[in-house]
Amino acid sequence: MEIIQGKLGGSDVVFPSNGGEPKDVVTLSRPADKVTVVLQGFNSSFTDDDRNFRRLKVELYATLRSDRVTVDVSAKIRLTDKSPSGDTIYFTVLYVLLVERSGPITR
Repeated sequence: MEIIQGKLGGSDVVFPSNGGEPKDVVTLSRPADKVTVVLQGFNSSFTDDDRNFRRLKVELYATLRSDRVTVDVSAKIRLTDKSPSGDTIYFTVLYVLLVERSGPITR
């Protein structure tokens, strides 16, 4: 198993609270059989003085492409705070990508 750490978004990246989707493409050193992404942490902040906070939902996805060495990692971010206009937020997601391979390691 290989473990790869990564980051989506950043302190200077703004996402709409109604479903912003930061994305990353990871190229593996050799073909994989399965990938799993795990949330390691996140940081969020508002772009204005709005302090209402009801619910923040973060969903992570990892998709192994058919070439078996390219992985698309994405996050769906949703903020629910009963604001009729919607908010814009800065958002960073830290993730760990777990890469599974079968068979012997060849060098």
